[in-house]
Amino acid sequence: MIFIRLLSKLPLSILYYLSEVVYIFLFYLTAYRKKVVKENLRNSFPDKNTDEIDQIAKKFYRHLAQIIVEIIKTPTIEFEEIKQRVDASGMEKIIEEINNGSSPIVLTSHQGNWEWILAYCGISVSHPIDAVYQKIKNRGINKFFLDLRSRFGAYPIEKRSLVKEVVKRKNILRYIAIISDQTPRFVDKAYWKTFLNQDTPFFEGPFKIAKMMQLPVYYISMHRLKTGRYKLTMKLLGRPPYTSDNQLIDKYITQLEEDIIAQPETWLWSHKRWKYKKS
Repeated sequence: MIFIRLLSKLPLSILYYLSEVVYIFLFYLTAYRKKVVKENLRNSFPDKNTDEIDQIAKKFYRHLAQIIVEIIKTPTIEFEEIKQRVDASGMEKIIEEINNGSSPIVLTSHQGNWEWILAYCGISVSHPIDAVYQKIKNRGINKFFLDLRSRFGAYPIEKRSLVKEVVKRKNILRYIAIISDQTPRFVDKAYWKTFLNQDTPFFEGPFKIAKMMQLPVYYISMHRLKTGRYKLTMKLLGRPPYTSDNQLIDKYITQLEEDIIAQPETWLWSHKRWKYKKS
């Protein structure tokens, strides 16, 4: 981690040159999860030929390499630089919800640079933010990300403690940030939906909490404009009262799928999203 701290002090302009070395290492030298990436892409886009799949895969690995150096830079990046590199629209909706006495849930995904989503929100919205995370087995890496997110004012909540913490903190006006495209721990209790042409399990926790606590739910899209530049768009998924058990999660899945299809290379294809099959 000391080495990462030293790298973090380099300007992003230099780190992006280093990202090309990372790209070569991931794609050519180690073929990092290349089998997983290619299988995920082929199953998600059955209408695309081999050359098209290969092009998306290459773009994905280059994007992943850039995300890695951006995350390395994040512990020391100036807040003003985050604001310059991330353009956002609709953030005022979150502030309005909190000012009106509600604590909205804000959902996003592993698309673009998800760490910069949290960083930008933490810098731009003065209200408290609960950041839900999935614990990483490696203690050093887990601590690195907890420290990183805390730097931008986030109160970290481990995913398995989500319901308990939400109830405990119900009297605190804040917003709750959750990356909701991860594989659920218990797929037998998950919500299954056709997503990218495959049966896919989704974690229902955020949506059940929204209905239980009667909270509005928003979705943040992140679109990559060019190297080191992103566009965030805040969209309302729903607000209480809720009339359907699945209306929120279905809207989230639809929006996520649209975003991935629009810019497939920026989603985290190396994640083993479909390791479980519907019984």
